[in-house]
Amino acid sequence: MEIPSEIDLLSVFECEPELLDKQKDSPFYYNKATYRFNNGRENFRVELSPSFEEFILEVQDLHSKEVITYLQFIRVESLEILEDRKEKSRILLTLREEEIMQTIQVEFKPRFQLIIKQHLDI
Repeated sequence: MEIPSEIDLLSVFECEPELLDKQKDSPFYYNKATYRFNNGRENFRVELSPSFEEFILEVQDLHSKEVITYLQFIRVESLEILEDRKEKSRILLTLREEEIMQTIQVEFKPRFQLIIKQHLDI
């Protein structure tokens, strides 16, 4: 999985990750990182395991704690930051299976939005 730098991930998720392997010499790429943050409307939990090509997103309503969205993807080809500003942040996930490519755009700020597209990649 291609991913942005750890610093860029800190910036877009606006928090430090909880790492599964807390040893200082454990490379980030081979670890599992969990980011927990909110945008004032929704709570987010993002789990990222780059070496296993896994990405999990759980979104809850901030007040009721009701789960709005739960996504679990395996075989993620890349995670890209599309926007990282104080008032707007978005990422793009790309998944590829033979000739089918899926893109998942997740907007965290100003409010949660999810756009999933499937493309024929011949």
